[in-house]
Amino acid sequence: MILNYEHLISADRRRQSGVEEDRDINQESESDRGRFIFSSPLRRLQQKAQVYSLEDNAAVRSRLTHSLEVSQLGRYIAQLILKNLKPAANELKLVNREVAFVNFVETACLMHDVGNPPFGHLGEYAIQKWFVEKAVACIEKAKVNYTNHRPELDRYLSEFMKFDGNCQGFRIVTRLQWNNDEYGLNLTYSQLASYLKYVTHQSEADKDNEIKKKGGYFLTEEQIVKECWDKLGMAENTRHPLVYIMEAADDIAYSISDIEDALEKGLIQLETFLDNVKQTIEKSGQQETEFANVVLELVRKTQQEIGNNHLSPFTDFRTKLTRLLSNYAAKKYASHHQDILKGTNPPIFSDKSNDIEVLTLEGIKKFAIREVYSTAAASDNELAGYSVLQGILNHCEPLLSCNRITFNHLCGVTPKEGSLKASMLQKRLFALLPKRYLTVYKSEAYKLDEGDPLSDIKEWVHRGHFITDYLSGMTDDYALETFQLLSGIKVGRTNLTK
Repeated sequence: MILNYEHLISADRRRQSGVEEDRDINQESESDRGRFIFSSPLRRLQQKAQVYSLEDNAAVRSRLTHSLEVSQLGRYIAQLILKNLKPAANELKLVNREVAFVNFVETACLMHDVGNPPFGHLGEYAIQKWFVEKAVACIEKAKVNYTNHRPELDRYLSEFMKFDGNCQGFRIVTRLQWNNDEYGLNLTYSQLASYLKYVTHQSEADKDNEIKKKGGYFLTEEQIVKECWDKLGMAENTRHPLVYIMEAADDIAYSISDIEDALEKGLIQLETFLDNVKQTIEKSGQQETEFANVVLELVRKTQQEIGNNHLSPFTDFRTKLTRLLSNYAAKKYASHHQDILKGTNPPIFSDKSNDIEVLTLEGIKKFAIREVYSTAAASDNELAGYSVLQGILNHCEPLLSCNRITFNHLCGVTPKEGSLKASMLQKRLFALLPKRYLTVYKSEAYKLDEGDPLSDIKEWVHRGHFITDYLSGMTDDYALETFQLLSGIKVGRTNLTK
């Protein structure tokens, strides 16, 4: 059976668009792009670190500038793929969908880091560690009875104990951007599926399966994910083909750009990096391949140009290497097209691949881990950020350890028993939480069936998401300011009012 893009590239949305004019698929994809570009979560990425938290040097990448670079690479690779697939465009039902193909990739690239909390991966770890150590104690203080439902509780808690920005990003665009209703940005099913990098829930993650090694969504959004698969004619737990392009663009962009930022900050020497690229290729035993020959010649020319300005020769090196890797990604997509359309193929830059292009990129990643990410410039502020996020969660603990009735009081429901009313501290903490996220919490928690034996567990989970939604939406500097305020380190005028 020949699979094609007839259903995979679709204009269907969870809620029919309110725009009255008749728009084709290309215009609908432009609408998705515009909806996200004009959203506040994208703007907040300008004050979230790519590698260097609270960085003063504007030339060093933030999450926003990184996302823009990934989107440009994604566009380029998508266009190369369309060129490769042009002879079969009619059979693949790509005709009149080419613009949408590129737009969906570009927007998925812009979206790919939107769920990351402040202070990068250490921010994720701070959230994970806090819930590992304190979630069950909070649940017990909140009088949630889980005696006969520990397996179900553990499945829910895995979302926090293995908290991941990919899941949070899907939640942001589908739910948290509550503008008019519960549909969030109301993106097309194709756009949502193009973002979904991992295709399982965290509790079912498999580290040996590259498309399931992490969770891709929370249980609160599981039905939306299944709806995407159903509406687009995809098998459950499979990837949308455009995800492969987004992932490849990110792999290329962050690996090479993080090296450039380290050079900008004077943390590494260009000569050392070029030697590492050369050694990686030589150790592979594939130095006679066309790619290896071109890169080795590129290394040699760049070494000759090194002078007082080490950034100028690197820029040329980065541009040419990026083009080579992008062409590889496009050819790989085309050559494995049927498996990619099924959504079962490993990533283009798979850890298990022995292709020289993949090994070269992997060598650059390992160099960055060894020589860049471990430096004080990269790790010191992240370590401080770990304490910041742990500290904010500690201060928010009274909201997670209180009785459900008490939390309802904070939401505006007066309890019959005066002893279950919220305390002054809980009221002050609750006032910090964004009203938009409160609307989402109410829409989820107030629909729970009181006869459901898991009702109290589910309410606490929605409450946990309410707090992590608040935390994940913070920029690096806002998180620091919030922690200082709550800790009494910095008082007086703040920017914490909403």
